[in-house]
Amino acid sequence: MSGHNERKSPVAIEWRDSLSVNSKVIDEQHKSILNTLNNLVHSLNTGSNHDIIAEIINELIDQITRHFITEEEFMKAYGYPSLEEHTARHKEFIDKMIEYNTLFKDNAIGAVNGVVLFLEHWFEAHVLMEDMDYASYLTSD
Repeated sequence: MSGHNERKSPVAIEWRDSLSVNSKVIDEQHKSILNTLNNLVHSLNTGSNHDIIAEIINELIDQITRHFITEEEFMKAYGYPSLEEHTARHKEFIDKMIEYNTLFKDNAIGAVNGVVLFLEHWFEAHVLMEDMDYASYLTSD
């Protein structure tokens, strides 16, 4: 029984305290991104039309891009030593989102599930691992 051919359905992610980086600004941005991601999950699971899903994906890209700018400004201001590496991961993420968005615009239906699963994994992994690495720098003032 091979599980790699099964398509996992996206599910909403609930905010929890373990996702907090102890910065009100960053946490609020994370919550807003999570809310938009969950809106995308809901729209996908309820069969919303292509235009609505495209609008939500574009909103996510805009939100995340603005968030990365804020994060990078905070990291620079607080002297985070891994700023360059973290910024490179941000660029890789945005490039991947643009790639998914292009596939979606070309009506590749699998791209929607792909982008949601990618975002769910990214949100959990990026916030819980990478963002926690700089959290101690933000709270050191």
